[in-house]
Amino acid sequence: YDNFYFTQSVFDDLIDKVNYATSFLTTDTMYILCDDDKLRPEFTKRVVNVMERTGVDIVYTDKEMFGFDPRVVLAAEWTAENFYLSTVPFITALISMKMWNKIGGYESFPFCDWDLWWRCFDAGAAAFHLREPLFLYRTHEQQGSRSPEQAPFVEQNRATVRDRHAERMKK
Repeated sequence: YDNFYFTQSVFDDLIDKVNYATSFLTTDTMYILCDDDKLRPEFTKRVVNVMERTGVDIVYTDKEMFGFDPRVVLAAEWTAENFYLSTVPFITALISMKMWNKIGGYESFPFCDWDLWWRCFDAGAAAFHLREPLFLYRTHEQQGSRSPEQAPFVEQNRATVRDRHAERMKK
């Protein structure tokens, strides 16, 4: 995976910092929120309530995109077939610290969020899809993943993640 969307050293540094920061958490749960994304005010209360009520390891929601390409995107269901197609859930979802620690957090790998959720799936995590767009994802006209120049790298990185988890798909 030589052609990361970000340079490898910047990406590794970010992953290291996130994993380091989470090592100090004393909570039972957490979520990651990127710097230009947002949450609906009721997000935390709703996902924590679902996790407490159901006892699942992960609670995820649909997302509302805002900015350049405003629309609601429904998250896929927690199945092997859907994992093969794309990330389930989106980057911001509530995860128990027990599951986060079990899988070792993020790894320096393309689409680290997709890889993280897939590793949770492989580890037997139970998840609940809260069918509401409580996660708000900013889109930009110049967003790298939209760039025609980056398209081959995006597809290469998708293939890399799929290849990493291909053994499970054969079962």
